[in-house]
Amino acid sequence: MGLRYGIFLIGLFINSLGVSLITKANLGTSPISSIPYVLSLEFPWSMGVFTILFNVLLVLFQLILLRKKFKPEYWLQIPVAILFGWFIDLTMMLLGWMNPQGYLLEAVSLLIGCAVLGFGVYLEVLADVVMLLNLFPHMVPEELVRKNVLFYEARTIHDSSLSYCAHAQACAAIGAMDLAEDFFEKSLVIDLDDNPYDTTDGVHSASLGGVWNCLVFGFAGVHYEGEILYLQPHMPAHWKSMEFQLRIAGQTVHFQITGQKVRLSCEETLEIPIHVKIEDQEYSFTGEMEISVGETLCA
Repeated sequence: MGLRYGIFLIGLFINSLGVSLITKANLGTSPISSIPYVLSLEFPWSMGVFTILFNVLLVLFQLILLRKKFKPEYWLQIPVAILFGWFIDLTMMLLGWMNPQGYLLEAVSLLIGCAVLGFGVYLEVLADVVMLLNLFPHMVPEELVRKNVLFYEARTIHDSSLSYCAHAQACAAIGAMDLAEDFFEKSLVIDLDDNPYDTTDGVHSASLGGVWNCLVFGFAGVHYEGEILYLQPHMPAHWKSMEFQLRIAGQTVHFQITGQKVRLSCEETLEIPIHVKIEDQEYSFTGEMEISVGETLCA
C-alpha cells in the first residue's frame, strides 16, 4: 500500500511538472489550471496558491450540495489540492529559466508538457486508484466512483495480474455487471490461460485473494466500517446464490445471498447487536435476519 501511495505522489508531482511545462510554453495551459492561471496574471498570488483556493472552493460547493451526505473523509481532498498547488509553484520555480522563443520552440515545449502530463496520469493509474476506491468505498460519492471506474478502465491495459480482480470488484460495486463478469472470468484463469509465462515463477497468490475479494466485497457487496455492516449485493443474474462466513465484531456471521434476499445468521443470539445498512435502511442484527428490497422479513 505504501508503494502505491508513493507512486501516486510521484504521479501528482509529474502532473504538476506537466502543467508548468505547458504553461511555460506560453500557448495557454491545461484545462485543470486555466482558471488559477488567469487569476495569477491579474493578482499577486501564484498559480499554485490559486489552484489550492480554487479546489478548496470546489470542496465547499460539494459540501453545500451534499449537505448531510458530505462525509468527513471528503475533507481529504483538500490536503491533496494543497500538495498539488505546492508542486505547481515548485516546478514553476524550477523552470524559471525556461522561456522558449518563437512558435516552433513554444509548440515543442507544449508537446513535451503534454507528454509529461500524460505520463503523470499514467502513474496515477498505475497507483491503482480503482483499488483505492475498493478499499474505501464510502469515502467517495457513488456517482463519482462510477465516473472514475469507467474513466480509468478505458485507459488501463490490465497487464498486472491484480488488475482484473480489482476492476471486477469495482465494476460490481457500481452495477456495471457486464464488465464485472468479464473481468471476473479473466481473473479466474490468470494461471490457466494461454500465456506460457503466466506461471513461470509460481502462481499469482495475491490475484487468488483478489478473486475472493471480488466475490465477497464486489458481488456480495459486503463492507464493514465504523461499526456498521454495509450490504449492497450486485450478483450476476444467472447465479442462484452465494454462501460464505465472515468474522464481524468478534462474531461468526453466515451470509446467504440470492437474487432477491440476503439472509444473515449466527449460531447464537448476540448480546450486542450488529448494525446493518442496506439500501439506506438500517437494522439491528441479533442472530437471525432475512432482508429483501427495502424490507426486513425476519428479525
